[in-house]
Amino acid sequence: MIQIHRAPFGWHATVGGKAAGVVRVAKQGDEIVLLGDIEVYPEYRKRGVGSQLLRALLQHAQENEVRELCDYVMVSAAANAIAGHPERLDIWLLLRRFNAGGFPSS
Repeated sequence: MIQIHRAPFGWHATVGGKAAGVVRVAKQGDEIVLLGDIEVYPEYRKRGVGSQLLRALLQHAQENEVRELCDYVMVSAAANAIAGHPERLDIWLLLRRFNAGGFPSS
């Protein structure tokens, strides 16, 4: 079972009590949250850990009326996708959807 925990730097995930991943964030002003990094440890990938970490971030943003989220590496998302990291493009698209007012419900 995946558990998400709030931490000073963002959130961290555990599975069966073991560290599974992290999402690091920084707040800038009252309206923008910068997504610094998301990492899911290899043995926990493709199990929904990253999705739950992002869901925690989006839930927090919605509850605190954050108006915009951005990713430090949004500019290079397409390059990452081409380089074999399509998950970065997924994050970029999710953040664009949130910023456009389309908060994902699941």
